[in-house]
Amino acid sequence: MSQNYKKGFLLSFIGVFSLTFDTLLIKLTSKDVSTWKLLFYRYSFYSIIVLLYNLQRFKNELLIKTWKTGMSGFFLILSLTICNLCFIFSLNYTSIANVLCIFSLSSILTSLLGWLTFKQKLNWWTILSLVSTTTIMILIIYLGIEKEKNDKRKNNNI
Repeated sequence: MSQNYKKGFLLSFIGVFSLTFDTLLIKLTSKDVSTWKLLFYRYSFYSIIVLLYNLQRFKNELLIKTWKTGMSGFFLILSLTICNLCFIFSLNYTSIANVLCIFSLSSILTSLLGWLTFKQKLNWWTILSLVSTTTIMILIIYLGIEKEKNDKRKNNNI
């Protein structure tokens, strides 16, 4: 196992682990704070940290490096912004488990796109995890729809 693989695995684990607790904190604070206020403070702090890191790393070349990303960099930032907005707002409308299970769709799409565009080989355990994740997601969506139908029936019978 190479050093890069170990480093990538560790960073992925830390990211997923922190995302889980971050999601719980967002859900807890969203009851007391409006979603827009939560977004403002959450991403203001994030933006300041990223800016300070980039200023320290690139120093005088920051604007040049940012400009060089061009339209692809702009669309990357735009898609990340839309993703984060949808993620935060979705927590107001469904459970944390549903959000995180549906969020796992990103790994499925990334694996498939990597296979299609970069011709990356998919190992048998990757294919197994893609199939199981897709099955679980379909089950969660189906059960969520059934629960909503049952709740409506109960409310209509009252």
